[in-house]
Amino acid sequence: MVEKVTYNSTTLDILPCEAGCTQKTDLVLESQDGVRFGAHSANLAAFSDAFPVVDSGINANEVVQMTERADVVLLLLQLTHRQRWMRSDKIPFGLLHRLAEAAEKFFIPAIMEMCRIQMETVASKHPLEVFIYACKHSYDDIRDAAAPGTLDLPFESTLRRLSAYPSTCISWISYRHRYVEASVQFYSRDPNIEHSECFYWKIFWRRSVLSLIAKPLSEKLFIQLWRDEFPCSLKYCRHCTGMLPIIRHWIRTELAKLDMPSFAEAVNAT
Repeated sequence: MVEKVTYNSTTLDILPCEAGCTQKTDLVLESQDGVRFGAHSANLAAFSDAFPVVDSGINANEVVQMTERADVVLLLLQLTHRQRWMRSDKIPFGLLHRLAEAAEKFFIPAIMEMCRIQMETVASKHPLEVFIYACKHSYDDIRDAAAPGTLDLPFESTLRRLSAYPSTCISWISYRHRYVEASVQFYSRDPNIEHSECFYWKIFWRRSVLSLIAKPLSEKLFIQLWRDEFPCSLKYCRHCTGMLPIIRHWIRTELAKLDMPSFAEAVNAT
């Protein structure tokens, strides 16, 4: 049931707790998109030293404006109760990312750790977002794990995203340049794979090398190029299509022999 209270001559609703508990709320949080939630100052203070609570310059039942959207505010309130939490792997990535940033902002250690673990889990699917998150909050192990995945992304759009973080951007450019240099050396080598059945194979291989040689060294980029640009005439050649697993194995084997730099090395060098 919604109660009423008067604050500064304004009548406000005292909203019930969204976590399902019966404890009376003493704080109203309004999300960026205009949704109001009842909250317990005692719970917020117990879980965080940075959350806006009563007696920290805020009066009881005052409406506190939040910069987070309603879905994030709701999760923050639900997770600051001593109850069983929802499964973090069921949270959509966009919401997880925003929750992780809010947890860091308000320094809520339990939620920070939950989000850190889950962000690390999804690094291969969302490398740039996880990379930026890890750089911002000094999770160096997650940063280094996510960094290789950013090399496969379009250079211009990635640079635009990273330009908001100058020191990270400079280190990433240096990191990527090392991989580009390795790519030039790598693709200048002859795979020494005999394929005399089809004349057009050598033409295609040389064209592939020219397309890849100025990009970071990556097996994923090679496979993508193969699928996107493989000539239709060769797709029906059983000899040429049979070369894909052979070339892929060669690239994977040769890459494993290389001592490629980690992002941490790029940071130390800049």
